[in-house]
Parts: sequence; C-alpha cells; structure tokens
Amino acid sequence: MIRLVLLPALRRSLYHESMEQNRPVLIATEFQQKSPILVLDKKGVIGNALVTVLREQFLTVFVSGKDVEPQKNLVHIPYHRKIPKIPDEPYAPIFVVYNGEEEVMDMLPAFVKKAERANSRVFFITSLAQSSERLFKVLSHDYYRNVSVIVCGEIFDNSLPEINTVNFFIHQARLYGRIEIPDAGLGKLYPVSLQDVVVAVIATAFSLESKRQTLLVFSKHPFAEFTVVRIMQKLDPTLKIDFRKQRSEHPQYYIPPDGVYAFHEYELEDRLRQIDFSRREYKTPLPPQKKLRLPKQMRKKGGPFLYISIFLLVLFLPLIMTLLLTGGGLYQFKTAMTAAEQGNFNSAKQTMTQSQQAFEAADVFSNGILFFPLIARDQTALLRQTIMTGKNVSNTGQDLLDVITTLQKVFAGKSTDPQDDFLHATATLKNSFITLQKMEAESQLPEQVQKKFANTQELIAFLENTSDTWSAILGFEGTRNYLLLFQNNMELRPGGGFIGSYGMLGIENGKIDNFKI
Repeated sequence: MIRLVLLPALRRSLYHESMEQNRPVLIATEFQQKSPILVLDKKGVIGNALVTVLREQFLTVFVSGKDVEPQKNLVHIPYHRKIPKIPDEPYAPIFVVYNGEEEVMDMLPAFVKKAERANSRVFFITSLAQSSERLFKVLSHDYYRNVSVIVCGEIFDNSLPEINTVNFFIHQARLYGRIEIPDAGLGKLYPVSLQDVVVAVIATAFSLESKRQTLLVFSKHPFAEFTVVRIMQKLDPTLKIDFRKQRSEHPQYYIPPDGVYAFHEYELEDRLRQIDFSRREYKTPLPPQKKLRLPKQMRKKGGPFLYISIFLLVLFLPLIMTLLLTGGGLYQFKTAMTAAEQGNFNSAKQTMTQSQQAFEAADVFSNGILFFPLIARDQTALLRQTIMTGKNVSNTGQDLLDVITTLQKVFAGKSTDPQDDFLHATATLKNSFITLQKMEAESQLPEQVQKKFANTQELIAFLENTSDTWSAILGFEGTRNYLLLFQNNMELRPGGGFIGSYGMLGIENGKIDNFKI
C-alpha cells in the first residue's frame, strides 16, 4: 500500500465549494498503485512541476518538449513532433495538459480509451487563456464522461513560467522598480501560484471521490489589477506605480458555469510573499532602429518602376515559393518511396525528412498568399489540402522508416537499450497505422500510397492484432525457448507426419541466442 502525503502548508486554503468549509480537499489517501503515471505537457510548465512531486513516490512517464535531466522514477519522452512516441502501457492516472495544441485534442480519445481499459481516469488540465465555450462543448460529449477537467488561472512563480499580466508586473518590478498599470487598473485578474496548481491537481487525482466535475483553480472573486499591484508595493515599499493608456482590450475569459472553485478565498498576499522582487541586472536594450530608407540615387533612378517591381515581388513571392516547395516536397516523397522499395532505408529516411521540411516551409509561405484566394478559391483550397496531406503523409512515412531502422539495429544487436527501442518502435507503428487509416477514410491518401496501403490491409490487420504479444514472443521480457519439430510426409501421423528430429531455439531481445538441432 502506498500512502500519498501532502504538506499541510500547501493544503490549508483548498476547499471544495460543495463541502463543509473546514474540510480540506487535500486528504491523504491510501490505494494500491501498480501502473506508472503518464503526464503529457508539450509546453512543460505545469507538467514539469507536477512530475517533480509525483516521481518521489511513483514511476512517472513525462511526455514534453521541455528538456529534462535523467532522474529516478522518471521516463522522459521528447514531444517535438505532432504525435509523440508513447509506450503502449496501462497508466493510472493520465494527466493531459492542453496549451492550445490541436494534436492534443486529436490524441485525447485514445487516452480515454486507454484509461477505460486500465480502469483509471484522465485529467484534462488547461488554463483560462485556452478556455472557450467551443472547447467545453467538445468535452461535454458523453465519450468524455470519465474525463475530469481542471482549469487554472493566471499562473505565476519566481521563474515567470507564463506570459500573463501578473508575471509582467513581477518582471517590471524586477527590471525597473516600477509597475505600469493599464488604464485605471480595473481589469480582472485570476492569479494562482504554480505550487497551488500542482497541489490542487494531485488532490483531485488521488481523492476518493470519482464524481465528474470541472475544478476551477483560481479565486471565485477576481482581483483588480490595481489591487494586485498594491499588494506587491506593500511587500516591496520601494516599488513605484504609474498608469498608462491601454490600447488593447482586457482579455475576456470563459469560465464554465458549472465549475467548482478550489478556493473560497485565495490568500494572494501570502503567495506573492514567496516571490523575489529584488532588482535583476539585464543588458541595456538596444535603441530603436531608424526607419530604413533607400539611397537618394536609387530613388531618383528607379522612380515608380522600382516601387512597382518591389510591390509585385512581395505580392507574388509567397505564391511562387509555395508552388515550388510543394512540388519539391512531392518529388522528394516519391524519391523516398522508391528508395524504400529498393531497401535503401537510410537514404529513404533522409529524403523523407527533406520532403517533410519542404511541406512545412510551403505551409508557412501559403499563409502569405493574399489575393489568390479571392480570384481562385477552389485552386487555393486544393493547394492547401495538398500541402496538409503532404505534411501528414511525410510525417507518417518518416515514422515508419524510423521504425524499420530501429528494428534493424535491435535485431542486429547494435541497440544499447533494445527493450526500450522495441517498445518505442511498436508504439510508433500503431500510431502510424491509425494516421493512415484516418487519412484513407477521409480520402486524403495520395494515389501511390493508397494502392500500396490497400494491398497490405491483411498484413496491417495481422500486425495490429498481434503487436501486443511481440515483446514477449521475441524475448524482450526474458529469454524465450522454443521447440521446433521437423516433420515429413512419409509416415502419416495425426499431427501431420513422422517427427524424425527436433530443434531448440532460444531468443533474447529479438536476437537468436542459441539454436541446436
């Protein structure tokens, strides 16, 4: 039995609105914990703080784009591509931090399905900056009935983890010793310390209550900007306060009406007391650059023709670059397919990477096309659809080639960690099949890929149905010994023939360890 204990100082002010006022949320619970915990956070702010606490007692798998040093009870999986390579293991629970990434919403159904199989729960963590009526309409679907949603306020910490008004005030105090308040300082703020967010998430995840509800991790009553600044000035009397004209509007956050607040009253002054407002030394910022002007001789000689040429170049350059890069991406993709069919997997992998980069660049330039969608809407939509399909197919092709080269290293005995490499390869293979099947259902596969995919449907179905057993069969969970019976058709037997000889085959980490006849 594992006992989860949280610091009393961190749980004093966290209460459920529906509970008695003197009953804290952070109740120590006892339960049997066998499976590892999965934390997915591409940005890494909340996830890194959460993992720091969880790994002290549990084996934790952290999927993030943030660099993480090797630590005890922590498995870090880099999250740089759209679909990270997550080992296909049962997790209890699963924490998904949403920072606005579309691919996270695409992966959420798979996490829900995985949690249902493991009889665990999914905790969907997001912030007020990402909260919207559309997001909660999606999460209200019956498919996500076992998903617990946690919405955090404007997170602040000594490290200034996010770009928000509270952290901007702290930055101004450190840099200038002065804070500028927009307009009259009446804008609403929902500050919450990163430490309180972690405690609220852990308390919700490990509490005995399984009732589905949206937890709001910020004060029910917002703070005015002027109030927050006055608290900072109280903690550091040397701070000066100024007012400035606010050009942009204050952000309007969507707060779910059925949410339960983690705090009746938030002790903001106590949390800000932990912030270091001491002056920091920064390099002197560069003076503003002067407006660039053409030399007088060029302006005189060029005249209007020069300006028209520059205007036309700027106008047509995005379209020209988009077409060139899209064509280059298609050519590189076909070249990579040919190399893969010939067995030149390293060359195919390199060419597939170039194809992916070409489509990524084409996507960037396509955003700069201004007039073309107005006069050729259908052609523009077809071009952008081709670019998106090329990105998805080249990403999937690169993943499949990674699987092949990884398995080659494992079976050749050149892998330093064959078990981990094999698990990564099988997880990537599953994700690739899912992506291809989705694109086929939406009729987005190129004709060349569609034909090959249709011809291998039986093989793909066999691989999907048996992939969970490969690790054990190929000796990645310990050496496996197999008995081989050699039969002939000369003396028929109920088993198929006469057994004249037999062999013993040993397999360990995907490599034949011993074979005797």
